[in-house]
Amino acid sequence: MSQITFLDEDEVENLLKWDEVIAVVRQALIAVSVSRLDDDDAKIRDYKDLKMTNPKRIFASLHSNKGFMLCMPGYVEGFELNKKKESALSCKILNIFKENSKKVPPLPSISGYLFLFDDSDGKLYSVMGAERITEWRTAAVTCIATKLLWNKANITSSGQRRILAIFGAGVQGRIHAIALQSQFHFDEIRIWNRTTSRAERLVEDLKTMKLGADIKLCVTGEECAQEADVIVTATNSTAVLVQDDWVKAGALVNGVGVGPVSELSPELYKRSDVYVEDFDLTKAETPNLMPVGELGQLELGLIKKAENPNRVTIFQSRGMGIHDAVVGKMIYRKWLSKNVPKVTEV
Repeated sequence: MSQITFLDEDEVENLLKWDEVIAVVRQALIAVSVSRLDDDDAKIRDYKDLKMTNPKRIFASLHSNKGFMLCMPGYVEGFELNKKKESALSCKILNIFKENSKKVPPLPSISGYLFLFDDSDGKLYSVMGAERITEWRTAAVTCIATKLLWNKANITSSGQRRILAIFGAGVQGRIHAIALQSQFHFDEIRIWNRTTSRAERLVEDLKTMKLGADIKLCVTGEECAQEADVIVTATNSTAVLVQDDWVKAGALVNGVGVGPVSELSPELYKRSDVYVEDFDLTKAETPNLMPVGELGQLELGLIKKAENPNRVTIFQSRGMGIHDAVVGKMIYRKWLSKNVPKVTEV
């Protein structure tokens, strides 16, 4: 008989804070780049205990073409949590059904659970809702990428308005607007969605939060992208949404959409320097993409961001199971510190 702690989405969300999520996700990104270096390399002295296993994601498509299941295992060892070294072994299972938003009442397009296992004996010890975890850890990676890749000093010195453009009015579009505004304090946040009514609802939602920025509804993608400093594409589109001539030189584009790399035009990629989370994952899933570096390499100082004012920078996010693992372990530890263990016997 095993005892398992189950946390629902509300319990998970109540334990999430941006600084804590960003801190553990940053360590997972560093672990990816550390894994390619020798333990005695002086550049990784402070992170030599970090180890990780980040397998390729597993997709199971439905023949009906209504959706697909995504499985993301991951393992991280030696990351710091509350000044203690931790390890996390997990597997996230997501169901992604694009048409759910059209149902009455609407349902989330993404749903699933994160399973946490004891890495000493393999026993399952916790199951938690994965929707909030997926939202927050994805946005946390984008915040880290934006900090590393966006040269906001040029904007600040010129006195220009700082503009964030969001393509997609779903859960990821919403959480990215909230997360990026909390970290970078944009003057204007633009929202575009193929279904304008969804964009209208998100605009009204964000206005009620009093984020400290002008929230603007955009009728066209071109209107949304032009003169934007940071662009986020957060859709499940299989068609190009952002054209090359819409994006100004020096802008940062964060591509975080679900599915194949298709939201950005091929011409835009050609004039951009592309950064990723993991070279190996990128090669396995998007072999035609030619990244110049990993976020972990930038964090470690192994490489410097390419500086060319005439080019664009792209961060192409694919999502990694190790992000879910470290965030899940953080949530579990916080729950235990605040509550009597809540267990279900199975």
